[in-house]
Amino acid sequence: MLQNDINSKGNTQWFYFSVHNLPTNLDITFNIINLTKSDSLFNYGMQPAVFSKLGNKKNGQGWYRTGKDVSYYKNNIKRENSRRYLYTLTFKIRPQFQGDTIFISHCFPYSYSSLKEYMDSIVKSPYRKNFVQRSIIGKTVGNQNL
Repeated sequence: MLQNDINSKGNTQWFYFSVHNLPTNLDITFNIINLTKSDSLFNYGMQPAVFSKLGNKKNGQGWYRTGKDVSYYKNNIKRENSRRYLYTLTFKIRPQFQGDTIFISHCFPYSYSSLKEYMDSIVKSPYRKNFVQRSIIGKTVGNQNL
């Protein structure tokens, strides 16, 4: 079960979670049962985005899409205070490394490092820098520049 998306009126679609101490040679089935959209790109071949800590450590592997038996369908659970039904996303993942931790997401996370690189490229661009002013106005809860 997912929490509602932030700043929405009860929509639930995006997910990002991790699972730890995984076995290999075993398909693990995930069922997310309280999604709210009636259709999804998962119906058209999209797979969850996955990041393996051991895959990254051993061979530099980053985020990738994987999963088999991916299915998205209306289930028999009604939304709270509504006549409309919820939807289930189900998929299987087979971990590559014994004892691994993997992160699973709806889409590839956009990192703070990627944002900083992009902002630096704008400020350094001979053309774009004329239209941008950048300054630090505070700190985030994680002590990053805002």
